[in-house]
Amino acid sequence: MQWAMPQASAPSALFHSDATYMITGGLGGIGLVLARWLIEQGARHLVLTGRRSLDKIASATTDEALEALRATGAHVDYYSLDVSHREQIEELISEIEEKLPPLRGIFHAAGVVNGSVLLQATDEQFQQVAAPKIAGSWNLHMLTQHIDLDYFVLFSSAATLLGSPGQGNYVAANAFLDALARYRQAQGLAALSINWGSWAEVGLAAAQANRGDRLAERGLTSFTPAEAMATLERLLQCDVAQVGVMPFDAQRWQQFYPGARIPYLSMLVQPADTETAAPSLREELLAVPAGRRRRTLLETYLREQVAQVLRYPAAQIAVDVPFATMGFDSLMAVEFANRVSTDSTLPMAATLIWTYPTVEALAVYLAERMGVSLDEEATAAQAASSSSTVQPSVVGEGLDDLLTRIAGLSDNEIGNLLERTTRL
Repeated sequence: MQWAMPQASAPSALFHSDATYMITGGLGGIGLVLARWLIEQGARHLVLTGRRSLDKIASATTDEALEALRATGAHVDYYSLDVSHREQIEELISEIEEKLPPLRGIFHAAGVVNGSVLLQATDEQFQQVAAPKIAGSWNLHMLTQHIDLDYFVLFSSAATLLGSPGQGNYVAANAFLDALARYRQAQGLAALSINWGSWAEVGLAAAQANRGDRLAERGLTSFTPAEAMATLERLLQCDVAQVGVMPFDAQRWQQFYPGARIPYLSMLVQPADTETAAPSLREELLAVPAGRRRRTLLETYLREQVAQVLRYPAAQIAVDVPFATMGFDSLMAVEFANRVSTDSTLPMAATLIWTYPTVEALAVYLAERMGVSLDEEATAAQAASSSSTVQPSVVGEGLDDLLTRIAGLSDNEIGNLLERTTRL
């Protein structure tokens, strides 16, 4: 694992005017940025592909983009096809070989996002995301092995390096691109898989409302298309099969995802300064007398977290309105659970808001989990139980609650429970 830019070879002409270069996902935001850059670098024959025909995506923006590319003097063709269908790619390769200069480079930028937590994901969702990445890249690989390519560039995602809650299908699909690049390189074929971070202005993150902002909050800030192309220029001169490209704050990422301890990120994370560390949520609550003030403090905290996820003013979040009514979806639920888990230092299930559907109900549950009483008349027995060893019980306890409690057990506690179970 390298944490610096790979060494580039001596500068030379990257693209040739008497060669053809293919871009899948060619009319997407990233595809058009790439097409303009290829032409600026000397390419004169481009083949852009996409799933939809031009008459179905006809728009002033698309027409202007194609006209601008052709106005440079470059020959630009667009083919409507599905890269996951082998026969369509086979037909395209044959047509290029018959009518155009030799194919010298492929840039596979096609991709779809359709996220969901795994327990709610459908086969259709997985296939929709996997098809262009997995089947598409494999078709391009199999049908061009007889061609001496200078470039076979796969546009992968940083999600395969870091993980991405609610995007298991997308992570898996991009991981295939990374593996394919390494496989091709082992065969002596051109290959480069780039784990791109978040693009500004274009790309899947930019296309989804607030997605870029959410990633930035977690430590994965965006880069401009110009910065991406400058990086690509250097990478094309390097002998490397896979590389991640992202402005990244590992410290913030692991604070946001405390349960996702990725070993190879440890060298990027500075040890916490315990002397200057901010008080935990539990410490803040205990600093306030039990009763209305403490309850209000906890509910205010939860309202603020809800507001951050929904991008609403906290004042609009009512404590007795169900989260589902506010507009939460499964991915937002994951983000909210991660926020609460970070601040409470306790594992929280992604189904937290469905089990405790209002701020009011969740405050009671969270206080109990932290061993903090919200009532002045709390008994000493309650205080004592908060510090005792967690003993999960299936009687009268919901599955989500049970799984959350199990996740918080230490190795010793798990071992003791297993030992007791085997004796039954």
